[in-house]
Amino acid sequence: MNDDFRISICAAAENPDLDPVCQLEDGFKLRLCTILFAAPEFENKITFLPIMKNVLPKGQKKQISVIGTPFVTNFLDRYLRPSWGRIFEEWVMRCYATKNSGDPVIYYVSRGTYFNTIFVYTDAGNKNLSAYNYFYNVSVVDE
Repeated sequence: MNDDFRISICAAAENPDLDPVCQLEDGFKLRLCTILFAAPEFENKITFLPIMKNVLPKGQKKQISVIGTPFVTNFLDRYLRPSWGRIFEEWVMRCYATKNSGDPVIYYVSRGTYFNTIFVYTDAGNKNLSAYNYFYNVSVVDE
């Protein structure tokens, strides 16, 4: 992959209307959260009720911290230049779910580096998000 492609795909859109996840219609955002929580990784751990109340459709620009998780070390370090630092901004949408313990949990979703991929983040405190995982073959449009 050449560096020009990496730079364009990792830079946050100027506004949410230009971001591929944020510009989805609300029904597709609900579908995206539903697909996410149907992943085997969440089986028997997370319950997601597929209703619009459990999706915040408005995109938010958040700071993403790429520090401290094995996922970050093994994946994101391949795609982000060290000179960019370990915090960057990205537009995200929120999906609300419930852990099996009954505690609420929020996952944040942004575009991935390729078509039909998404990054998923969790709250890292200090108004930052931390990379949780990267999902492939995620499509919300029937074409």
